Amino acid sequence: MRGPVKALWVLGAVLVAAGTASAQVPPGPFSLTSPYNGATGVSLIPALQWEVAAGATSYLVEVDDDPVMGSPAYPAQTTGTTYTLPIFTVRGLTTYYWMVTASNENGDRVSAEFSFTTEADVVPPLG
Repeated sequence: MRGPVKALWVLGAVLVAAGTASAQVPPGPFSLTSPYNGATGVSLIPALQWEVAAGATSYLVEVDDDPVMGSPAYPAQTTGTTYTLPIFTVRGLTTYYWMVTASNENGDRVSAEFSFTTEADVVPPLG
């Protein structure tokens, strides 16, 4: 009985490697790309970017000013690999932490956590 099971497993591994069974596994590994980890002077309307996670059908973007991401200040769902935070979402001269979770019907894959620090608020002159 073990022989046929082993052969079936090997066949299954080949199918996954060939990409014919990608819907049966969680998304593949991916990396955050911009802003890079530790970036400073980031726009107050930051555009977050990451690589495609093979097999992902959606991404959850989370941004928080707390490194433990206990209650992300800004979570957003998207299907693309870039997301621009709406105006007035972040404050000037503040460090933010961000991560992305790639998902499909078979599970999730979480990115590493990156940080960035925003540029100073620009205050218009009075009068």
